Amino acid sequence: MKKSVISFLTLVLGIVGLFSCELIENEPVGNPNLGITGFFPERGALRGDTITIMGTGFDPVTYQNQVTFDGGVRIVQGIPDDNGLIVEDSLFEVDAPRQYAKVVSASFQELQVIVPDEAFGGFVNVLFGVDTASSPVEFELISLLKRPVIENVTPRLGAPGSFVSVSTRNFITTPGGEIDVDSMVVLFGGINAAISPNSILINAQVPSIPAGPTDLRVGVISERGDTLLSQPVNFSILPGILDVPTVYWTGFPQLATYSMRKGSLDDGLISIDSNFVASNFDFTTGIAIDKERELIYWADQNSFVANSTFIYTADLEGNLLFSRELTLNGVRDIVLAGNNNQRLYATNGRSDIRQFNLNVDGSLPGSPPTIVYRNDGSSIVNLKIVGNDFYWVDATAGSVQYGVLENNALVDIETLFSTADGLVNPTAIAVGVATQTLYIADLENDGVTIYRGNLGGTGSLAEVYTSATTGAFNAGITDMEIDEDSEFIYWMLDTRDSNFEAVGGLYRRSTTSERDAELIFNTEAGNYFDLD
Repeated sequence: MKKSVISFLTLVLGIVGLFSCELIENEPVGNPNLGITGFFPERGALRGDTITIMGTGFDPVTYQNQVTFDGGVRIVQGIPDDNGLIVEDSLFEVDAPRQYAKVVSASFQELQVIVPDEAFGGFVNVLFGVDTASSPVEFELISLLKRPVIENVTPRLGAPGSFVSVSTRNFITTPGGEIDVDSMVVLFGGINAAISPNSILINAQVPSIPAGPTDLRVGVISERGDTLLSQPVNFSILPGILDVPTVYWTGFPQLATYSMRKGSLDDGLISIDSNFVASNFDFTTGIAIDKERELIYWADQNSFVANSTFIYTADLEGNLLFSRELTLNGVRDIVLAGNNNQRLYATNGRSDIRQFNLNVDGSLPGSPPTIVYRNDGSSIVNLKIVGNDFYWVDATAGSVQYGVLENNALVDIETLFSTADGLVNPTAIAVGVATQTLYIADLENDGVTIYRGNLGGTGSLAEVYTSATTGAFNAGITDMEIDEDSEFIYWMLDTRDSNFEAVGGLYRRSTTSERDAELIFNTEAGNYFDLD
């Protein structure tokens, strides 16, 4: 009986002990030794930066610690009434609410936290259970800005004098919503670059510094004059000074004033004349340069009159010389060919290629053109001619075609490459005579790819360049040219953002190496182009 009583008491005491333990575990805990000795950095941080809080009594479990930043005193204009309406135009002080910070790591003596987006500086507090500790000094922000972040750089390499596009977050904008380039810097290896805004991007010109890998950073100048730098992005400086021929190009009619454009890059200094030949143009498309006679030809469609297209002629100084109205609709590309460029060819864009025999002064004759090729249902968007060999893109068939000119007619027509070779929507070609190479630009969903193939159409296509391009309107690569003297291929990329602003440009890439593409300059409404 006595043994039973002892066993019963032991059981009761065990149960009581369990309840006691449970009650103790449910009581709020803390650490009376909780304290903040300092933080790093005390100043020099920005909203969104990670800082380290040093002290004692922290919990190594991250979520057990709560960290707040005192809001500090803010200056507000106007005194609100009980309904929150401003009744008096004056300045007054208010206490900003505390801001909770995200704790990203914890130990007994250190906490790493992210400065809240709405922080204004002030004392830092750590709450652990029932205990609270405040910092001995106030935390000081050097700016109410957030540190800039580089989201993308296109391309990631370039020679001195070339241009790259840099997109960032947390930059300063003007009251009109544009990027305030006066409050920003772009650094290549610590060297300032010339910059200009373009929609939501920054155009930066690569400075003259030694070739090789370097860091690219974007900086925002704070209210106190400090330069707040982004994290570095790898960038490669290509050797040599960028040598770019003079470029003439036409544009789609998205601008208030339509004109011929001219661009050049001399000694690293870019120059674009967006009103090179000023006139009331409607829809400028194909373009060709006669280097011998120093003339420039281009087509302009009349959107308001059916079957009406003008071919204009000007000198290389931008003086308009001749114009000829043609009963054609949908002219896309024009090309000069023959001895001394005495013939001009125009693609109808619908089904045919037409030949004009030019006058001695370069003007178009009054006689009607000769149709050298017709294929009803085709859409000829890009044409290249080497001697009597014709190469063109049929956008409807999704193919690159070839023919030989004999007695003012194209014969021996054949398909060189098509969708059977992996093409989706070919838009432009370039012909490398010396290397017997054909380059094909293909628009594939929201991306543009350039392929290289044999000029005779044998073998398979090899991908040499690809670029993701997104926008509300994407015409892809509208034209390509090869400067075989410098062994570079050029192309005009036309893409629009959601506001229909041009975000494309003129690019080039070496045909003999694995260099990536270089952005020569951004264009406004780029279309067909030719090199001088």
